[in-house]
Amino acid sequence: MLDLPANFAIMPPMRIISGKRARATIIGPKDEKTTRPITDRIKEALFSILGKKVVNAVVADLFCGTGSLGLEAISRGAGHAVMVDQDRDAFERLKKNLENLNFTSQVTAIKTNTFRIGIPHGALPAIKRGMENHYAGPIQNYQCNLVFLDPPFPDSQEIDEKSQVGKLMLKIDKQIAVNAIVVVRHESKITMLETYGTLEQYDKRKYGINTLSFYKKIAKDE
Repeated sequence: MLDLPANFAIMPPMRIISGKRARATIIGPKDEKTTRPITDRIKEALFSILGKKVVNAVVADLFCGTGSLGLEAISRGAGHAVMVDQDRDAFERLKKNLENLNFTSQVTAIKTNTFRIGIPHGALPAIKRGMENHYAGPIQNYQCNLVFLDPPFPDSQEIDEKSQVGKLMLKIDKQIAVNAIVVVRHESKITMLETYGTLEQYDKRKYGINTLSFYKKIAKDE
């Protein structure tokens, strides 16, 4: 049963698919005007593709909405997640989800403009503390190595390097670890560039009007 404030009207329930909080219900958006929730089918396919790469990952869930992807990653063993959205209502619902799932210590939630900031630098201390508490093995660095990028469809019609999405991809490229994976959800009618800086596309999966484009950050000398 959701611990849900009376003013939080929601669409049909969303859920965690697998991991330590499998089948837990999560608060979704109030409507699809500002937040476009990912379907269970696409989410399950995405995490099946990622497999063990999620375990102990430092995740950035950008344009996270109420947190479906980042919460799923934590449930499946990610070490820490930075979850970013600027919509006030979605952000309040995200914070309630963190409380309900007892994920507060493993998530840094930041309300800001992702297009302007990318992955907030201010999250670094919380990532460090969260990873040290979660993961007993040696940690090479605290940069994110798994990024979910899910910008609003109206804001992602242009994808060249001078567009909002293109500039954001180039910004993220400078913020993440070598070999990090960036997954972009976009409309299937949009064809993302094969490279943004040192981010190289290595896979693409279409699910109706949605497409997932997978990028990997390569070392400069590769």
